[in-house]
Amino acid sequence: MLINNLTPKELSRFPVWYFPTDDGVTIEPITKEEELSDYTVIIKALFLDSKQQEYIGYLYWGEPSTIEYIRPVMFLDEAGSSEITFWNGMFEPEENDLVNLVKSCILPITYQSIEIFGLYPIRGVINRIYYLNNKRQVDIKK
Repeated sequence: MLINNLTPKELSRFPVWYFPTDDGVTIEPITKEEELSDYTVIIKALFLDSKQQEYIGYLYWGEPSTIEYIRPVMFLDEAGSSEITFWNGMFEPEENDLVNLVKSCILPITYQSIEIFGLYPIRGVINRIYYLNNKRQVDIKK
């Protein structure tokens, strides 16, 4: 499956996925702990905005648990047709991303990955959409 096709329903069915190839796009579910080995793993996470609205999403599991490493993604609806990616890498977030964020939920947003297959939960707070600025420093778009 392509990572862009991942939905909350799929995350509920299989909360842990891995990238079996180096393409960074194709993912497969993990159904038992033995399958974790040396792959990049994404894991289901629960997001909560400041109005206590809950959302489902995922993050890249591992260390360090900084925003640029875990790259959290939050689905805005149950179908997974709308999402917010909180890490934009080298690209400054577009205005449309910010409008969706402001219209959809109230910052700050807390997140926590689920605990499964020996993967401990990763927790944090999101205040904005983050990216790597021209000085190669993590910055936020306000």
